Amino acid sequence: MKVVKPSSFVPIEWLWDYKEDEKDIHVVDPVDKSTVVFGIFIIDKFAKDSDKQLQQLIRKVETDFAIWNDYYPWSEYNGISLSLEKLENEMPFIYGQLCAENNVSREEKVLLGLLIMLSKRLDPQMFIRVRDTDGDFIMNEISEALPKEYEFPVACNRLWLNCGKMKLIPLEESCSDGLRPLEALRFLEDSAFKLLDVDTLSNGAIVKMTANFPNDVLSRLVKLQLVIENEKHRQILVENPRLISFLLKSLIDEELSVTDQVSGNNDGSIELLVSEEHADLIPYFFEAKGLRKDTTLIPILCGRAISDVMEKLLRNRTIVVEDERTVKAIREGSLLDLTNFRPASIDLALSTGEDVDLTKDLLENLQNLLDGEVKIEDSLDFDNSDEDASEDLDEGCRKYFEDEGIDIDEDDFLEFFLKEGLKLDDDMIGELRADSVR
Repeated sequence: MKVVKPSSFVPIEWLWDYKEDEKDIHVVDPVDKSTVVFGIFIIDKFAKDSDKQLQQLIRKVETDFAIWNDYYPWSEYNGISLSLEKLENEMPFIYGQLCAENNVSREEKVLLGLLIMLSKRLDPQMFIRVRDTDGDFIMNEISEALPKEYEFPVACNRLWLNCGKMKLIPLEESCSDGLRPLEALRFLEDSAFKLLDVDTLSNGAIVKMTANFPNDVLSRLVKLQLVIENEKHRQILVENPRLISFLLKSLIDEELSVTDQVSGNNDGSIELLVSEEHADLIPYFFEAKGLRKDTTLIPILCGRAISDVMEKLLRNRTIVVEDERTVKAIREGSLLDLTNFRPASIDLALSTGEDVDLTKDLLENLQNLLDGEVKIEDSLDFDNSDEDASEDLDEGCRKYFEDEGIDIDEDDFLEFFLKEGLKLDDDMIGELRADSVR
């Protein structure tokens, strides 16, 4: 049984950087969830049949990404989608997108690692442009290591992946401003030999970001054992194992009811690959539902919750069983074979105190994050080793929002996270705000 999760197509205009006064003109359709997008271009003025080359190339890319698309536990399930598109000048290219909502910093780096590996095997005239709908995440991460001349908006559309290396269009090309998309492509067609190696300019910033791929990604994956009593639901998970992350995220549902009464017969045990971040949601679920803090009950109780969530998502058609085709079992010894991973180690004890209010604890953690007291890994690279760490991180976060032109205060951000991220209704948000000021 193949499961699909209907999703919106992110317009190709999101592939490019725009100056603030131009963005609203070019990017009309908003995007609800953070999505990484990329374009693969064949830039060769002497090429006679780029369309045919791209059709062959897209099949190669699909093959390269297949094991990751089928078995990596993507947070929004769908994985990396590919399509053939055209720019306004009719130039064809391969367009890819990956919805990475709630796990952007991890999954954008997985995709970047895959694209770098792919790029190493492509011809020199093939260039890849990659960013996400929140901005140019690569430039944001390495900006402090680059010469200051490459600050926004000068850096617009200058960053490209070619032959396995990130490269920059030099400042001599429209040095006073960024480049428009077609200007960047024209430079690549005429003067690609002038491209600058980003690692040379930034003291190896890209190498530091990606040197341990895929080992660093794989080290954050664990095996989660579940008992799925419903045979249909169990079969869906066996044939669509990457669905588990999306189901775990969906456990924050106040209408979900799980009994912790367990009989002696617990048939239906399966193992699934999950990220440590998603496995860490389980203690919060146990706390929120008042379930017994017994780790031996995790497979059966979490399995019941997963089954209940799946039924709700099938009923409201958030996910759909498309056909009866069985997904191939993963080949033994391959990269994402379950035997390569350690079992999940889950500690159900969230706090040493009694009667912990999960929502209050969450609110406090969110406020600490806004105050710069929580380390943001893989997003902003600050040294948090000294007494000024909190102030440095706070200033770094604020500078990031300023650079991106995002005008948002702490209350607005908190309300957005509670409403859009955790799907809390207005009444619950009001209660949380009232509790926080008492």
